[in-house]
This record gives sequence, structure tokens and C-alpha cells, in this order.
Amino acid sequence: MFVQVELFLAEADLTMPAEATEEQYQIDEEKIYYGNAKKFQKPCVIEAQKVYEGIPSYQKIVENGFTKDSPEYWPLMPKAPSAFVRALHAVCKEGKFDLVGEIGAIDTPAGKVPDVTEEVLKLVTATN
Repeated sequence: MFVQVELFLAEADLTMPAEATEEQYQIDEEKIYYGNAKKFQKPCVIEAQKVYEGIPSYQKIVENGFTKDSPEYWPLMPKAPSAFVRALHAVCKEGKFDLVGEIGAIDTPAGKVPDVTEEVLKLVTATN
């Protein structure tokens, strides 16, 4: 499901031409991880699977073939989403992003939406 969101810029953004007052985005709301798709200022995208594959606790689950029936699965699994959320929150705070979606979930004809996958991946691998 795509919705079109129009964002009116209240202040001049130094990275955009002064005459740019409206920007249109195509949003797939089902693939939004954080933020309000109807009210945002600075979106970004992420490849969540790539980040998860870099989380050590998730890697251990995959490498050992642990399933929900494995006793080793349960202590490890909650660590992966926690690591993902902490790292994503830190990157969003630093970059002042207020909308995060999977790659392809946020599209604009005005240019590329920033991809924060590598920044988040660096944090999850450094802190776990």
C-alpha cells in the first residue's frame, strides 16, 4: 500500500535550493520501522536483513541451526532485536532522522533517500 505524503518545508534547508518548498514522497507504510509516514522531516532507509546478519547473537543462531525448539535459541534471540533497535536509535539521533523504512519503502523524485545500513551495521558489530 503506497500513500503519497507532501511535506512542506517550514525553514530553508541549506542542502536544497531555496525555491524548493514542497517535496513528494511515495511511502510503503508496511515497511516503515520507525516514525510517522504522514508527518516527518528527514527520512532514511535501511536493509534490516543485512544488519541482522551482522549481529553476533543472530549469527550464532543461524550458524548452529538453532530453532525455537532449541534451548540455546531463547537466550540469544532477544539480543538481536535489542541490538538492532539500539544501533538504529543511535544513528537516527545522530543524523536527526525521524522516519526509517526498509530500502525501497521511501521514494522521492527529488533524489536518493539516505541509506543508514552501514552505519547501523558498524554499531551492532562493535557493541556485541
